[in-house]
Amino acid sequence: MEDLNDILDHNIKGAPSTKRPAFITVLCILTWVGAGLGLLTTLYSFFTIGTLETTYENFSSFSSENFDVAKIVKWQRFSIYANVFGNILCLIGAFLMWNLRKIGYYIYLPGQIIPLVIGTYAALSISSIPILGGLGIFGAALGAIFPIAFLIMYGLNLRHMR
Repeated sequence: MEDLNDILDHNIKGAPSTKRPAFITVLCILTWVGAGLGLLTTLYSFFTIGTLETTYENFSSFSSENFDVAKIVKWQRFSIYANVFGNILCLIGAFLMWNLRKIGYYIYLPGQIIPLVIGTYAALSISSIPILGGLGIFGAALGAIFPIAFLIMYGLNLRHMR
């Protein structure tokens, strides 16, 4: 027997379709793949942060310019935590949007924005290293392309969700 909400949705003019559009299906699958791989690589980074810290310290000893290794590693750690949290939110949000639940977008949104903001600060902390300075900023800008694109694409399809 049909749920009361399903009956009401069918009778309301302009109610969202109960059939998931193919574009949302593709976006959700891409999100699961991207967030799943992102979660795995971020967890790997979590366990290898000590190696990164050693690398920065070694680089600092050979560099003629001083830079704050502790600050850089602190922002790298924040970035790792933000990415784990963000990827989990994106996975949950994509699951809800797969089921055409609009709340999924509002869970997905901070899952993309929080790691982007904290990752930018982490990239700016690397900019104090002479050789890597431009790479950190370039990486942050490049890393913003897909999250922003997916937020826009999901946002344009909110009308299909309830």
